[in-house]
Amino acid sequence: MHIKNRPLDSPSPGSPIPAAHLLSLHFPVHLTRFDPSPKTVKMAAPLVLPLSIASYALLSSYCLCGGVLEHAAVFRGWLQVHEPRQLKALQAVSGYGVLYTYVVPKTALTIFNAYLVVRPPTAASGGSHLRFGLWLGLAMLTISWVSSFLVQIPLQLRIQETGDVALARRLEKTTWTRTWAIVLHASSVLWILIGTEF
Repeated sequence: MHIKNRPLDSPSPGSPIPAAHLLSLHFPVHLTRFDPSPKTVKMAAPLVLPLSIASYALLSSYCLCGGVLEHAAVFRGWLQVHEPRQLKALQAVSGYGVLYTYVVPKTALTIFNAYLVVRPPTAASGGSHLRFGLWLGLAMLTISWVSSFLVQIPLQLRIQETGDVALARRLEKTTWTRTWAIVLHASSVLWILIGTEF
């Protein structure tokens, strides 16, 4: 919408326009109609979780970060050390660090997961969804522990004794099993959160 702004003393059509009037002849006007009626906004239902599931999700997220970090940073860092004595020292230090910051919480997560499988919380809907997610998570943790005891832990003990870089390369490759297992475990928790109403 345009409103013509012409002062009373403006020149008649056809006559020269003073420079002072050039910037004030036409300007856009935007009108907005005021609607006094209240607006109704629909809010999404809040996410309500039992304390057990909330704790389970947080612990799973922590272990996911720990598992990915162990593979991407710790074990790959060992590959950059080519002197056996230095590799043995590095394995001893970082191995104990991983034990307390990752293995212990992962053990707690496994025990907690097994407890929730036996005694799952009450779900308003999606009970089968919840049970499937818990069983899937426990299966992934079981795969991770089996891989650890049969492959990764023996390799780490041999690295600690020999400092063999070839063993470190083998360890980095085989630990993909544990990494994907913990990723799928975290995915099972997300499956529970999305598909279950408590």
